[in-house]
Amino acid sequence: MGNKQEELEVCVRSQGHDLIAITETWWDSSHDWNAVMDGYVLFRKDRPARQGGGVALYVREQLESIDLCLGVDEEQVESLWVRIKGQANMGDTVVGVYYVPLDQEEEVNEAFYRQLEVALRSQVLVLMGDFNHPDICWKGNTARHTQSRRFLQSIDDNILTQQRKTRENVDPLPNEVGALVTEDTEKAELLNAFFALIFTAKTSPQESQTLEVGEKVWRKEDLPLVEEDWVREHLGKLDIHKSMGPDAMHPQVLRELAGITAKPLSIIFERSWRTGEVSEDWRKANATPAFKKSRKEDPGNYRPVSLTSIPGKVMEQLILGVTNKHVEEKKVTGSGQHGFTKGKSCLTNLIAFYDGMTGWVDEGRAVDVVYLDFSKAFDTISRNILIGKLRKCGLDEWTVR
Repeated sequence: MGNKQEELEVCVRSQGHDLIAITETWWDSSHDWNAVMDGYVLFRKDRPARQGGGVALYVREQLESIDLCLGVDEEQVESLWVRIKGQANMGDTVVGVYYVPLDQEEEVNEAFYRQLEVALRSQVLVLMGDFNHPDICWKGNTARHTQSRRFLQSIDDNILTQQRKTRENVDPLPNEVGALVTEDTEKAELLNAFFALIFTAKTSPQESQTLEVGEKVWRKEDLPLVEEDWVREHLGKLDIHKSMGPDAMHPQVLRELAGITAKPLSIIFERSWRTGEVSEDWRKANATPAFKKSRKEDPGNYRPVSLTSIPGKVMEQLILGVTNKHVEEKKVTGSGQHGFTKGKSCLTNLIAFYDGMTGWVDEGRAVDVVYLDFSKAFDTISRNILIGKLRKCGLDEWTVR
């Protein structure tokens, strides 16, 4: 901490935190007096025999806290554990602070994982610290280095799997005679019939509509080419917690074997793109109902979420990338398009709208606003019209078909 102790105390007084965890304190026995902070109990573990390192935890005095001895590899790991007594009927909370030096040996890492398993026997665990794994991509749950991947695996095994929420079941639904059905099979049949009715009833009248389009574009320079490196990169970023499709191809298998499966999949993707044919398995989906709002016993308040093949989704990303690139380069969409546009969102849409409205009001002009919301818009898209629009904006036929 050095000369940062005063800065820390000023920050704590202004913020009023209950817990403050610190790594790399660089404390030793000479820092006993100046490490104390009014209103807090200090727990610390200094690095013995050599300079640097060390972890500490300040706990507000009003919280009943004790040093927790896990009895596992205490000397090897730069970590400390504190038990905080729960209020009223709440269970106790175990707080851990952990520091990983950049040159830490694998043996010490494994010692920490053993500590973690013991600490997780408590009802609630809060783990803080500097884990020094900069190569981890938390969004994709991936890492380049072996030790970082081992750390992710430990987090998945010991923590995330315990925090995962279970999905709520669909409430009883009324059948054609008004009786409530409770069996999962019957509810699935009712929802399936409703989803199918919405799709056919809403989309069929639109199929007769046509758009004026130019000649189909079959340029030689647009001949699809699928790079093996691109496929490998996307396989390596797959979220292993995503659901499988009907082909039962798990994303973790594809991610772990990305170096092996990238080449055959790139060949399949390119052949499919050039011929305009898609594997039958990739056309199938497991439809799961997702509740939207209002009454749960109304089938109309659910929307179908299609769980398709993981390899098929990877190819979809490939096609999407080509389409987005064409749209951006040819400036197909105007500046007013915010949905499904990189760098834009509902927030940017609202800001632009608000800016325009307030400008007109400041000029003394009358302003009327009309909001439109299309019912079940995504469920009723006409593919014929959509394909016609893609052709009209000049997208090559390899991609359109």
